[in-house]
Amino acid sequence: GSCQGLAAVYARILTFVDRFCLPLAALAASAFPPPSSGVSQGSAPSPLARRSFVLGACLLAELSPVLLSVGGRRVTHYLDKALAGKYKATMALLAALEERCGCRTEAQAFRAHVAVEDLLQKWELPLRAHLQLRQQEATKALQPLLVGPAALSAEMQ
Repeated sequence: GSCQGLAAVYARILTFVDRFCLPLAALAASAFPPPSSGVSQGSAPSPLARRSFVLGACLLAELSPVLLSVGGRRVTHYLDKALAGKYKATMALLAALEERCGCRTEAQAFRAHVAVEDLLQKWELPLRAHLQLRQQEATKALQPLLVGPAALSAEMQ
């Protein structure tokens, strides 16, 4: 139930990104340079040369189902007391991947990737349910402290 295991999984993903994904994008960029670099105009730049593509389509799209069920349990279960920590860890992972895009344009392309949007959408409903439950708990705890309209009216007179 804790998010420590999730953070460890995310750290290993970032290590994989640094060791394999980013070098792959660099290799593709050198193999398929953009047309403006003076190389033959017949070759289009490979999508693999874009970090946003490698991190979004190649990595996150494939990992998303696994990220949502680490250890055979749904990460986004709204009754889990550690949900907020898991959400923060997931947002930190996305921010770290975005930083690895290297430039603002690539980071924006990564954030706009369908895999990122899908992952965020899958977090939305459980997060809302979790927040609603926490709000109900707080309201229930504060209920005895609230003064009703009749008592307030009597106190005012």
